[in-house]
Amino acid sequence: MIVMLLSAMMTFSNYPLNPVEQDTVASSNIHFTAGLNGPNGILGSGFDASLKYELLLVHPYIVRTAVEIRRSTIINKSYPEGYILATTFALEGLYYRGTNRLTGFIGIGMVYVVSSVKQDEDDKLRLLLDDGINGVRIKDTFGYRLIVGARFKKSFSLEVAITEIKSDFIYISRISQASFLEESERTRMSNIKVTIGYLLPFGF
Repeated sequence: MIVMLLSAMMTFSNYPLNPVEQDTVASSNIHFTAGLNGPNGILGSGFDASLKYELLLVHPYIVRTAVEIRRSTIINKSYPEGYILATTFALEGLYYRGTNRLTGFIGIGMVYVVSSVKQDEDDKLRLLLDDGINGVRIKDTFGYRLIVGARFKKSFSLEVAITEIKSDFIYISRISQASFLEESERTRMSNIKVTIGYLLPFGF
């Protein structure tokens, strides 16, 4: 798949004859994005916003760090009702080709996801009365992602990212005044998201 994407980019009509002299990215950028995460069987579609910092290592390779915030409603009835608020920290590498008018990107990265469950009050009471569950949380976890994107006139971006993560729903029950029992359920929480963004050149 990646080989096919690279081949397509290199035969693209905007592929520069002298890519080093026609370098189309700033040495560093601040990148703001907003977009939508698709549903994954557990979570519904959710809003995503991020702040990224990009550094051109050497043509045509970019390293990027990112902080992202996502809010998604839990739609699977096997899990507690409510929504999940997730903060993702990412370290990504990008490979680019193009010209001032249009630039294509592919990349891969590592992510660390910190999530919290915001339960509906009625569902929290139901779990306590029916199952003796006092609280629900999600274990922080590592994962990875694949990225395909395009930049327009150096300032505007359109990206698609596929993130693969597995985490644990942890159910907490009180078994005595001084002790609690934790039970975990392994869950695949991968997602695909589409974002648009704006880039600002950034210099020291």
